[in-house]
Amino acid sequence: MSKISGVRATLAVQHAMDQAGLKRTSTLNGGEINGWIEPQYYRSHGFGVKLDKRPGELDWSVVVSGKPHLRYEESKYLDGDEVMTSNDPVNPERLYDRIKKVFESLGIVVHQVEYTGHQTMWDDDVNYNIRTNHPDWLEAYAPSNPVPKITQPRLVCARLIETRNTAVKSFTALPMYQISDRVIRDQYLFSVTFQPNQFGLTKEALLVLIDNVNSLAKHTPSLVDAVRLEGDELHLKVGFEDVVRPKTITNAWGDDVEIYLWPRSNISLERKYTPACPMLIAGEMTSAPSFPVLDLQYEGEGPWTIEMPSRSFTP
Repeated sequence: MSKISGVRATLAVQHAMDQAGLKRTSTLNGGEINGWIEPQYYRSHGFGVKLDKRPGELDWSVVVSGKPHLRYEESKYLDGDEVMTSNDPVNPERLYDRIKKVFESLGIVVHQVEYTGHQTMWDDDVNYNIRTNHPDWLEAYAPSNPVPKITQPRLVCARLIETRNTAVKSFTALPMYQISDRVIRDQYLFSVTFQPNQFGLTKEALLVLIDNVNSLAKHTPSLVDAVRLEGDELHLKVGFEDVVRPKTITNAWGDDVEIYLWPRSNISLERKYTPACPMLIAGEMTSAPSFPVLDLQYEGEGPWTIEMPSRSFTP
């Protein structure tokens, strides 16, 4: 039976925390989706999970914005000769029971909830660690966080990054359909990149990308008309010109969608879906699909999983 990955599990925990009113609202670093965490990392490390020192148990980390829930007090301290101001929660244990219930709602047996730190100046992040059993639906410890095998076109979040071969990049993460997980392994640089034509953009996502590239072109003349749509054709001019025609796929929700396969390997896959670009999902255009909706694309059953009809797919 397929198991749930560490990344998918921590996404589920974050969603369940949000639904329980325990949201992390800061946009600063500190709330990343880390999936499985390697042993050397400190316990309070975004949303993640690692092996506990007790055999068969896990140590999860979560982040909550404290000010909606906790009392705060201001204190002064010396940093060298400078007086600094710190805003500190005085009753972080107040959320223990609510956090415990979130994990229990996911079928996880909780042994302990512990406050493990907070941000004092820039935001109101409060870190908690939760010691639990290892649920039956979760995969074995896999600190490399491998991407689940592609069995059908999967809507994901990814960026186009600048490389030595192309200056075309996106300012923000874009929605893309990943149709294969074939990679290129560079034995000299010890790097792994996706092969070209593994990801496809819809016309809506391409319009966002074109706007990004046109903004860059104001300062980089070589990017003028580097990415453009002519009718139904995508013209990509970076060194030499590619012409990409749309390909129709069927997504996990049964929609027929036209995508343009990206003929470069400058793709960086992200763990959380964040784009605000309209996409066709289950017959409707939406710019903010929820975790449960996106999670329907994956195999393996967690407590939140709704089974979908299986489809044959050849990448």
